[in-house]
Amino acid sequence: MITDTLNTLTTIYDCISTAVSEFQCMKDINEITNKKFPIYERILYSLQESIERIIKIFKNKIPIRHTLKFDFLDILQLKLDSITGLLVMFKKWDKTMGLRKCCSFEQLIFLIRNPRPSNILQQLETAMNDIEPVIKDLIKLEYDILGTAIDIEHPILQKAWVMVGANQLNETDIPLHTLVEHLFSMYETENNYLVINKEYILKRITDFLTIFDGMASLVSDGRLSIVELNYCKPSKYNSSSVKEMVNITDKEQYENLFPFIKDIPNKKEDEPEEDTFTYTHYDAEIPIDFKDRVCIDYTGHRTIKEPLCLGYGADFNNVKACEFIVSADLLPSNKYQLYGVNVECSATDQGFGGTNQCHLRYQINDEITVKAFQVDRELSRDNIYHFSIPPEDIKLGDTVKLWIFSPGWSGWCMWLNSVKASANFIPANM
Repeated sequence: MITDTLNTLTTIYDCISTAVSEFQCMKDINEITNKKFPIYERILYSLQESIERIIKIFKNKIPIRHTLKFDFLDILQLKLDSITGLLVMFKKWDKTMGLRKCCSFEQLIFLIRNPRPSNILQQLETAMNDIEPVIKDLIKLEYDILGTAIDIEHPILQKAWVMVGANQLNETDIPLHTLVEHLFSMYETENNYLVINKEYILKRITDFLTIFDGMASLVSDGRLSIVELNYCKPSKYNSSSVKEMVNITDKEQYENLFPFIKDIPNKKEDEPEEDTFTYTHYDAEIPIDFKDRVCIDYTGHRTIKEPLCLGYGADFNNVKACEFIVSADLLPSNKYQLYGVNVECSATDQGFGGTNQCHLRYQINDEITVKAFQVDRELSRDNIYHFSIPPEDIKLGDTVKLWIFSPGWSGWCMWLNSVKASANFIPANM
């Protein structure tokens, strides 16, 4: 009798221990999905961006020495697909099991139909361990393909650098004429090998690169370093082609091919000579004192209120994340005028449950705030958001403040992880 009772008690104890263990696994899963899942997700999308960046560079004329490396990219992609599939399952788990403290009928059915929490936790940990070697492989692959060009900011100049021979790929500077040759080759490809005036195109490319020769040293030496090339800042106006970057027009090509066209009078004799230098769009990076991530959550307060913030979400908890000044010192010369400001932010919400509620607003000086974007995990999987301040709303000397808003609902929060801003300048006569 006593033995039967002990066996029964032991069986009950074992069942309770198993249940406690499974509940602990559920707690561990929730902790991972709430705290680590957003980090793992960002890592995956960073890997995806890295692959897309490499493919974009070699979309045309892949050097033969890199062909096998692209086969390796396919293998990496298969690994990422399997890991992404697991994360989708964990996202489903978080959505179903992470919303209520007590077990609902829906959650009970979910537990019955899906693997035990301990098995899910093991798969999750295995998946995360699989990510580490993939990151190392891709970092090595990207560096093997790009060499030192990985540090070049402008995509057109980066691609031209990568086209050099394998022996020069990891140099810190290369001859100016080598880059001219590769940029001209890229120009030919872009224009289906229809070049109106080869000599003029070569001269314009050479003149363009010569501007940067010597910017990082005392004298010009006929070689261009990565530091010097990074004085050429990428923008939406100059990053699609060599023609855009150098600002080559068909009209100029014809005028230089047929000089008599330029001799046709088009101004009065008493008009002053104009500057013959061709001014293009110019972007200047705006310094921002943003040292660490900023968070506002459901326990926070409203720092800025009506009438300076209006519309849906104006009553959310908020905090000023950072501010910057569009200084007149950014103006490259009196030949330019300010044409708006572009801002890039990395932002996330709590990473579970609902989304598309937390948002960011910008405020110019002490005016009414303007909603810039809402954090939506489903639409922006890389957590990167862009917005622009139109030229009619901003002027040199203005202060721009960025405010982040989060609902006061339990568990909600918003993180602003990083901020970059650039002032757009166009020729003053446009």
